Amino acid sequence: MFEVDGPAPIRIATCHFERAESFWHRALGLVSRPRGLNRVDLVDGDGCTRLLIRRAPPPHRQHPRIMITVHDAADVLAAAQRLIALGASYPESHHLSHPGCAVLYDPDGNTIEIHTRASRFVIGGNPG
Repeated sequence: MFEVDGPAPIRIATCHFERAESFWHRALGLVSRPRGLNRVDLVDGDGCTRLLIRRAPPPHRQHPRIMITVHDAADVLAAAQRLIALGASYPESHHLSHPGCAVLYDPDGNTIEIHTRASRFVIGGNPG
């Protein structure tokens, strides 16, 4: 399993609300907690909101970068393959730019960066 980095929840606004909720719920294994018709919080086992998805009118163009941490380099490929199977895609010129790191797009075009804890500092994340 992987983790979403950061103490604050990641916020995603999308005109494809149900698709985004389904993708991220399945990708991260978090529990969906609807907050009305236009918002859903995805929470971890401790009840902490890790991802907040809200409905936005089309066309919505804001694309946040979502950082996912896995435990080792072998997990990067496995995580990427799992997300591809759920509907993510590689950029047109995809390649592993750094060992222990992969970049994908979720179904809404948000950038997903998958990395190992050991590679976080090297690729520009905060040491953790």
